[in-house]
Amino acid sequence: MKITNQINCPSCRSITPGNVDSLKKNYSLMSLLEEIRKENESRIKPINCEECDNKATVFCHQCNRSLCESHNSHLHSLKILSNHKRSDISKNPVTINNCKEHGDYKPETPSFLSPKAVLITNPEPTELLPEDKYPIDISVLNPKAHIQLQSAHNSRVFKVKYSYSGKALLSLDVGAINKIWKWGEPGVMKIPDSFPELNLKQGDVACPSSFALSSNDSYLILCINGQLELCQNVHRKKIVTLYKLEEGKPPANTVLFLPSDNNYIVVGLQTGQIMITWIPKYMFWKFDGHQACISDIVFMNNSKENGILYSSSSDGKIKQWGLQINDGRPLFKELDEVKVSLNSSATYLRVSPNSENKTQLLVFQNTQIQIWENREIIHEWKPDRDASIVDACYSARGEYIYVIVSTNYVYILTPTLSNVFCIRMNEILTTIAANPITVSMIALGTEQGHIYVTDLPIK
Repeated sequence: MKITNQINCPSCRSITPGNVDSLKKNYSLMSLLEEIRKENESRIKPINCEECDNKATVFCHQCNRSLCESHNSHLHSLKILSNHKRSDISKNPVTINNCKEHGDYKPETPSFLSPKAVLITNPEPTELLPEDKYPIDISVLNPKAHIQLQSAHNSRVFKVKYSYSGKALLSLDVGAINKIWKWGEPGVMKIPDSFPELNLKQGDVACPSSFALSSNDSYLILCINGQLELCQNVHRKKIVTLYKLEEGKPPANTVLFLPSDNNYIVVGLQTGQIMITWIPKYMFWKFDGHQACISDIVFMNNSKENGILYSSSSDGKIKQWGLQINDGRPLFKELDEVKVSLNSSATYLRVSPNSENKTQLLVFQNTQIQIWENREIIHEWKPDRDASIVDACYSARGEYIYVIVSTNYVYILTPTLSNVFCIRMNEILTTIAANPITVSMIALGTEQGHIYVTDLPIK
């Protein structure tokens, strides 16, 4: 190739003598390139530690948290957490896509997160704990399949719940975002349809405490920052704020619809009071319940016209109540009170869907589970070694009790609390729900923002 000391213009093909260095600088082009460089630099979002305001240097893939050096060392000081996969945060920058029309932005999904639902058949055996953490005298099996779903922005999953038809799954994350997935029929292991999320975050802080679904699957009540938000489940829209607490007042802690009439909701407050709300008339009645924050409220499955419900509290008591609606007004009366023989932490209640066990009440704290009947403890179960109970629920027809513990095992127990088998997940479990139609299907929420629809190896 012949090299000449001249330049051909790419536009008009005219010849300019000399080489590139002899050309004059194009200051307009240089200015444009500088503006592009500054714009690209502005798209890199500075990342702070999620536990403090210091600059984050490490991203933990299991915790799904950006951390500074100090909090990285502190949070992973436990042996069980020390093997978490972590990477230099500079290798996974979060960019900002500026909207040309409105100027707002939407964070891109980091490369190490999957934005879509994934069906996993015959999952590989999970990594087991060290031998001193391994469950005693119980088989560890693998699920038949998982469907991995994703919460909004991969936030910690606070609660999952199936619709009464078993065809939909709802989740609420710590950012107060409610998501829903639907199947054509209950119990199928295939990728569900995803619907628009419902964002109820107010201001900079979101504090979800509970949510409930009406028996016709049409309406949602969510407790966010102490407020009761009534939403339309089908169209994913907020209808109205039913109840807004005054500043400094304790928030609502748990909520559920009245089974016999979805126009009423029952709310447990942190003051220990029980509030009943008549939605159409925006009327509220408060009743003295406990001396401390109410942890949970459940209706007995045999209560249709005459509502029988139980409430639990960190005051160490479980109370039985009778509830009737007369001319629109609630008649609320305490029927019984039982002192719980557990510690003073929050106490949670579950009721079996099996009509044969309609007088039994499942009571659990972080240390143990008890089955109560007629004020007596008839069965008791404790997790192995130093594991603590995170959540529990009954299967579709009450044949099994599913329990998740802090070592990320899911225990499958009989109604008499005998061990059947367990499975283990490789993520930190936060909540569990059972499909009300299909016995073998459960949903698991995780700290990492995933929801696993799991098909258990049972009939």
